[in-house]
Amino acid sequence: ATLREIRQGQNLELHDIAKALRIRENYLKGIEDGQFENLPGPTYANGFVRAYANYLGLEVDEVMRRYKLAALNNLAHPSLAPLSLTAEARLPTRLVLLVAALLAAGTYGVWYYLTVSGQSSKEVILALLGPGEIFGELAILDGEARSANALAQENCQLWAINKEDFLDILKHNFTVSYNLMCELAKRLRKSDQQIEALSLSDAEHRIGVSLLNLAEDMGVIRKGKVTIQNLPFQQDIANMAGTSRETVSRVLKILENKSMISKEGHTLTIPDYNFFKQIFG
Repeated sequence: ATLREIRQGQNLELHDIAKALRIRENYLKGIEDGQFENLPGPTYANGFVRAYANYLGLEVDEVMRRYKLAALNNLAHPSLAPLSLTAEARLPTRLVLLVAALLAAGTYGVWYYLTVSGQSSKEVILALLGPGEIFGELAILDGEARSANALAQENCQLWAINKEDFLDILKHNFTVSYNLMCELAKRLRKSDQQIEALSLSDAEHRIGVSLLNLAEDMGVIRKGKVTIQNLPFQQDIANMAGTSRETVSRVLKILENKSMISKEGHTLTIPDYNFFKQIFG
């Protein structure tokens, strides 16, 4: 069966999937049609195919094997889908979380972790970032390649600086150097917390940690209550927590029933932030 047949068998519309995954509909159509040359590049193409296969509940590794074979042989309308669907994939035994960031002038962007060590693989969103944030600082400091992918979800205005100018600023401006060290320390601390949550916790705790990270990055606190406007889609939260969209929906309902959160549209409120942080921090 083709991916289109699997999708239609689940009564799913391509534009709904594109909206949930935040991948352009024409890219998903290109994947279904085997027009891989229309995708933005091999790195993004791999991520898009993985995300689409995971959304449909397919065996991601088998889909990727068929995709690479089809791309190599330039097959039209390839059968990328395995014969059977799979339940939610287990997290790999060893996770290597990589760091990147996105400078976005829009509401928020995402950065994807796409490489794991172990028998299975899963995309994980490491963070949702807003205006004024940076990416590429590791590469500009050590000269190595970027360690993860950054995807803009809407039109962005980006500002770039070359390595020589940036290093010159660090040499002569202590404030910039100090703030950069503080930012790197903050991200390293958050990565440590995320590694622990993804490798040791159950799904409910991982989702709670993801909501806590969103509260710290995007929330507004007032009198002990945190409000998160423009809450990401459940699929995005699932990718942050290394779980499925259905599990996120179930856990959010559990947390609402426990009065630990309240949700209206794309606004989520944590009424007792300190208590929530004690539980999931």
